Amino acid sequence: MDSGPVLFADLFGDKQTLAVYSYMYGPQREQPCPMCTSLMAAWDGEALDIEQRIALVMVARSPIERLVAGYWLWELPSVDEAVAWVKRCPNPMPVPSEIEIRPI
Repeated sequence: MDSGPVLFADLFGDKQTLAVYSYMYGPQREQPCPMCTSLMAAWDGEALDIEQRIALVMVARSPIERLVAGYWLWELPSVDEAVAWVKRCPNPMPVPSEIEIRPI
C-alpha cells in the first residue's frame, strides 16, 4: 500500500485504463458505507484478475488510520485451533464486529 501524494498519470502504472472507486468513509462519517465495505470484500479475490487488464485504485477522504483494518497473522496447526484462539481473543473494535479466518 502506498501513501502520500502521487501523480495522476502514475496511477495507471503499465495499464491504459484506470478505474477509480470512491470509498464513502469521509471524516464526517462515524462508520464506513456498508455497500462500499461489501464491495471491497467481494473484490478481495477478484482484484488480481481485474488488475490484469486495468489499473484499479480506491480513494477516500478519511485519514489512512481510519481506513486500514487491523490484520493478524497466526501460524497454527489447524483452522479449529485458530477458531479456538479467536474465541479467547478480545474484540479489537469498539463495536461488535466479525473476525474472518482464512488459511493461507
